[in-house]
Amino acid sequence: MFDLQRKRILVSTILRDPVERIRSWYYYWAVGQSHTTFLDWLQFRRDFVSGNWTQAGLEAQSHEPNFAATLSTFHMSCCEYEVYLGQGSVERAKVALATQFDLVGITERMSDSIVSLGKLYGKTAEEMAQIGQHIGKDLENSRKLDWTDEEKSLATYIANKSPGRPLGHFTFSLSRFTP
Repeated sequence: MFDLQRKRILVSTILRDPVERIRSWYYYWAVGQSHTTFLDWLQFRRDFVSGNWTQAGLEAQSHEPNFAATLSTFHMSCCEYEVYLGQGSVERAKVALATQFDLVGITERMSDSIVSLGKLYGKTAEEMAQIGQHIGKDLENSRKLDWTDEEKSLATYIANKSPGRPLGHFTFSLSRFTP
């Protein structure tokens, strides 16, 4: 009935620059979008990754808009590969990305990633041209405000200090990505 026994299952994922991932997470979930609330959110995250917040402190602020309700949602905004693939270790996450995925694409190189995905799945150029034709407007990034220097600096600091150092797996994956 199913032809799966003779077919190889292909596994792929798309990584995003951790600094942009932090920003995207905020704008996806944010109640109010302004540079002030984004900066407040980044400052909270900076304090947490710097060790200035405890689990109790995190739980105490969880009722506030735009903050992490749980430690797991906090990690999902930047570090899910370390958490889920590496059990907190960027080195284990790198091994998982290198050995368990047929393709690790890069969001910031989406065109190349889509071409590589098409090649992997044996799609024609015409078939690949159909991908993304029906993505709704609500999935666009039009709600994001431009970075300020202070926001970008804080987000970069957070990405470098977060558990598992998400910039490590991203840099590793970027070096391995060849369209």
